[in-house]
Amino acid sequence: MNKPKDPILETLILQFDGGCRPTNPGNKYGSFQCSLKMARGKTLLVLKELRFPLGHGTNNEAEFEALEHGLKKVLEDLGAGGFDLERYSIQILTDSLIVMNHLLNPSETLSKDARTAAMQVRARACLSLIHCFPEYQVQWQGRAANVAAFGH
Repeated sequence: MNKPKDPILETLILQFDGGCRPTNPGNKYGSFQCSLKMARGKTLLVLKELRFPLGHGTNNEAEFEALEHGLKKVLEDLGAGGFDLERYSIQILTDSLIVMNHLLNPSETLSKDARTAAMQVRARACLSLIHCFPEYQVQWQGRAANVAAFGH
């Protein structure tokens, strides 16, 4: 007889942002924060990294790379802490429609355009990390939320 799975008790909320300075393309940077929304509604900030460098490239590349970096850090820290990933869902908050569309509709964003194909590769890398969780959501939020969280 199979033991029933424990219910998901908490949700991790991963908010991220990426960009370039002084121009696009330019010097890429990213930021992310991860909060834990507990079963009773309390939210705790778990991880936060501001303005880490990502090399040279475009704003869209920086968005995906900031998400990938944040996901890797969350998975690394949860694993090191002995957390059971089967008990957590993850909610991804983004102000990038390109990121959201590639994550939610990967088969519909295929294109012969080289830039779109490159974004597809980045989206697949992020999705492989997201799929470490039994449930996930991707939600668009306005730019103001990232400015408030990260200052950029």
